[in-house]
Amino acid sequence: MFNLEEFIKELEKRRVRYILIGGQAVTLYGSPLFSFDFDFWVDPSQKETFFSFADSFCFEYDEGSRSKPMVIFYSEEEKIDVFFAKKMATKKGGAIAFEDCYRAAKVLKDPTGFKIIVPNIDDLITLKNCKKSPSAKDKEDIEYLKIIKAKRIG
Repeated sequence: MFNLEEFIKELEKRRVRYILIGGQAVTLYGSPLFSFDFDFWVDPSQKETFFSFADSFCFEYDEGSRSKPMVIFYSEEEKIDVFFAKKMATKKGGAIAFEDCYRAAKVLKDPTGFKIIVPNIDDLITLKNCKKSPSAKDKEDIEYLKIIKAKRIG
């Protein structure tokens, strides 16, 4: 079974720069969990390092997708979407760069000391808007994040 904590610790051991994005990141800001897959944005310059890591963990993926900016990995019943793009375009014509998102990212820690890197709220909203047609869940997540942001400001 996929173990997020082991996965993250191994990424850190290999010095792979990553950001947990998508629904799982939204849950870390307090939203109820409705997403069961994992979405990561990995430093595109570390793509081969990530594939080596994935191979050592026996993740399954389509070998023909190695050159693509997004690859779907499977670990038993878990689905892990990994993005390797330098930038992600928003539906409104803007873009968010990995470097900028990583630099502004938040490191969240649990009581045991386990830490995970997630986008700040504004960047997570932007990333949720990168899909050509955001799902109802994405729209719900965006509204939730806006409420959390307003509470933190107010």
